[in-house]
Amino acid sequence: AIQNEWLWKAYQDYATLPDRLVSAHPVKIFETDAWKAVTDLAFSKDGRVLAVADHGGDVSIWNMETLRPAVRLPGENLPANGIAFSPDGRLLGVAHGDLSDTDSHGTAAFWDTGRWGKIRTLVTKSEASSITFSDNGAKAAVTAYSDTGKAEIHIVDLKDYRRSTHTVAKGVHLRKPSFTGKNSETLITAVHHTINVNTTCPSESGIHCVG
Repeated sequence: AIQNEWLWKAYQDYATLPDRLVSAHPVKIFETDAWKAVTDLAFSKDGRVLAVADHGGDVSIWNMETLRPAVRLPGENLPANGIAFSPDGRLLGVAHGDLSDTDSHGTAAFWDTGRWGKIRTLVTKSEASSITFSDNGAKAAVTAYSDTGKAEIHIVDLKDYRRSTHTVAKGVHLRKPSFTGKNSETLITAVHHTINVNTTCPSESGIHCVG
């Protein structure tokens, strides 16, 4: 279940939320079933929409002006481990995968936030654990753990949803990566005690390095 303290902590990071929500008292939104524990949450850039992922695989979309649920996005029969809005708010990315099952596959789903329809689902051979967008909205990065113990990053070109896969490390779990560079051509990842710098657009990948 979402706890008051947790949600209030999230509120403090978003000055754009409606004024009536920013008060001295935490606001409790809802509680989920025990087997659908919350795994991640993300606010839209304007703070008016909250997306909540759960272990059952679904994503609940909440209207922060009315404090009421707007829509529920069905899952992939796999836990939803990470979610993120694109910078322009037009896309919601969801990373699915059962991190406790090394034989399981994963998916990265992309939703149109205007009509809440699914645009594309990319299947990964390993459990997808997080998803993030570049600042210019041209790319997305999906982290995954393979059944061979390798940590992978899938770089997705959002123009045509082509992707390239990079093996970053073996036997370790990646932290959520960050894009940098004028055209988001560089991806920074943290793996235990090391920081990795990877190009997101090698010439053989077919990924477009344009803003």
